Amino acid sequence: MRYALGMVVMFALVFTFNWPGAFLVILLGNGFLLGAKPTLEFALDFVYKFALGFVFSLIITYLFIDYYLLFLPIMGMIMLYVYYSDASVLSPILKVALCILNMIVPLMWLKTPMLGVTLGLVLVIGAFAAILLTMIMFALIPDIEKVDSDDHGSHAADVQHLSKTQRFNLALKSVMALMPVIIMFLFFDMQTDALIIVYISLYAAMPDFANDFKLGKLMVKTTMIGGCVAFFMYEILVLIPMFSFFMLMVFGLALYAGHQMISQGKYALNIQKSFSAVIFIFGQVANNPDADAESKMWIRVVQMTVIVIYLVIAFRVLEMFFPETKKQSIP
Repeated sequence: MRYALGMVVMFALVFTFNWPGAFLVILLGNGFLLGAKPTLEFALDFVYKFALGFVFSLIITYLFIDYYLLFLPIMGMIMLYVYYSDASVLSPILKVALCILNMIVPLMWLKTPMLGVTLGLVLVIGAFAAILLTMIMFALIPDIEKVDSDDHGSHAADVQHLSKTQRFNLALKSVMALMPVIIMFLFFDMQTDALIIVYISLYAAMPDFANDFKLGKLMVKTTMIGGCVAFFMYEILVLIPMFSFFMLMVFGLALYAGHQMISQGKYALNIQKSFSAVIFIFGQVANNPDADAESKMWIRVVQMTVIVIYLVIAFRVLEMFFPETKKQSIP
């Protein structure tokens, strides 16, 4: 119930004001609500590190964005640090936030510097709003029993104890899979598709894409399921264009998904990733006044499918150079 009501509040906030980068509130809130109760110490640490990451990203972008031969290696080292850091340094949900920040700020800066600064600042505010709303929901609907968990909203797999060398090799693979896409976006001015590189940076943290294509197949399948659910919700909203009815649909879907994910049901992993796809796909087009919103929804589905296929191939190729990291994943 806490998860469902929390998602309703966040969807209502995002779709009421609809500011640039508002999807971060839902994306991070989805992770926070699935984790243990965030403490004040964790919240302050999260906001502080994310805000510091924003300032650092602005400085690097301002100094080096016009010099690609310098900017690209620096960006690669930043992402290597993000992927390499374990949960004691960067929580899984903070990794997600920093991946988004480090992709969005430089790309938007290329369009106009003010847009990069503004959108980065909005992302920081959105991250603060997500954790604040989560803490409010935990205060309104507390746990009946103590939950023993240090995982504050992780979408990642269970932490595995890897050596520093293994973690470095895994992080290096992730950066090597990500860098060609960053280069393509920079040289071809693809700022309008910034969300694509955001999701590639998130999925690149999962080198298990190379393991017999199992994770890749799962991501393609759940993307298609999420796309169908988003399409169904959109078609219903066309017939019944009421905000209250939309919130009722979100509540019902989140209540079912949250129950399955929190209780670790048989299809928990499929439902978790499908619901994330719904957030991404539906959240970008549902309140779009354009007549072609329906086609844009399916374009998002195709884009996410292409992302998964690319990463499956990229990690499969990289596996030949890093055989010792096979069947491991980054904590």
